[in-house]
Amino acid sequence: MTVLSNDGQSWLTKLERIGEKSALDRSIVFSNLGHIIDQDMLKEQFRHLDGNKAVGIDRVTKASWGEQLDENISGLLRRLRRGTYCPNPARITEIPKEDGSSRPLAITCVEDKVVQLAVSTILSRIYEPLFLPCSYGFRPGLNCHMALQALQQQTFRNWNGAVVEIDIRKYFNRIPHGMLMGLLRKKISDRRFLRLIEVLITAPVLEEGKSHSNDIGCPQGSILSPILANIYLHHVIDEWFAEISGSHIRGKADMVRYADDMVFTFEYQHEAKRFYSVLPKRLGQFGLELHEDKSQLLAAGHVAAMRANQRGDPQNAGIPIAMENPVNVPFSLNMCGDSDLSGAGCGSSASPVLRRGPSGQPAGLLTSNP
Repeated sequence: MTVLSNDGQSWLTKLERIGEKSALDRSIVFSNLGHIIDQDMLKEQFRHLDGNKAVGIDRVTKASWGEQLDENISGLLRRLRRGTYCPNPARITEIPKEDGSSRPLAITCVEDKVVQLAVSTILSRIYEPLFLPCSYGFRPGLNCHMALQALQQQTFRNWNGAVVEIDIRKYFNRIPHGMLMGLLRKKISDRRFLRLIEVLITAPVLEEGKSHSNDIGCPQGSILSPILANIYLHHVIDEWFAEISGSHIRGKADMVRYADDMVFTFEYQHEAKRFYSVLPKRLGQFGLELHEDKSQLLAAGHVAAMRANQRGDPQNAGIPIAMENPVNVPFSLNMCGDSDLSGAGCGSSASPVLRRGPSGQPAGLLTSNP
């Protein structure tokens, strides 16, 4: 049974109204969000949790927490409304990566997952109408296959002359809390709700048996991290690129982003070079760093193939001339790889869209002006 609040509206109705307002007026600032979090909403977030996930430091499973659901939810809601809620430290475990390295994964307690999901649900309703079409990661109704399809369409356009593939060094672990909160304040003025977000992202972590504060970053594994990571790059990259591609870049330009994996396409190679040269400064302004070893600048498309043929060097075109069956080009981007916090990556089914040379190095690196 859905219990109505004092104003006669359920939490779901309030949530829908927030989404409608955000879509109708992009300049609106939300001043009253905390009232959406009521007992019914918290119960619904609990039901959506995956009961098979690893347990937090309290070793409490979803099933055992749910045995006294009403009591647990009531106590949690009471602490949230009084401002005394304090998350448990997240347990950090290292997940092996294909390259032999590892990435830290934060495992939180059931109670904290419920709060994270409630906050994430509200943020999603605010920002989904604002996110640009270039963003595909961790969004309702979108997935990495759609991102790769869009990227493939962009890469093989007749006008495409260059491709820039970007990797941000340890993105999730380096998001500055102060800058993130500053960007959130552009859309949210509810101090209690903002404080709750701050409490969640600064919650301590337990690593190798030692608890320490979390002063920077949004830990991978947290339910809240994907939406916060999307919000940050929406401001840092998506909106910025939309602005400069319409006013400062000559010729056509486009982009596809899946979380922190992103690829940009340009009509002119010199514009791609110029963009690639200013990007580190842009990222640095927001506390981020370009991972140069994993980022690359490639000649691409029919233009690159034509120029390579003119040079008598068709093997070093970013993309071969024969386009009849482009999915057979043997190169696959990292899109939907480590960034997929939900574990629903594309895996081996990722469509290859660029090409590497015989040595395994990126083919057609832009080292001279066109």
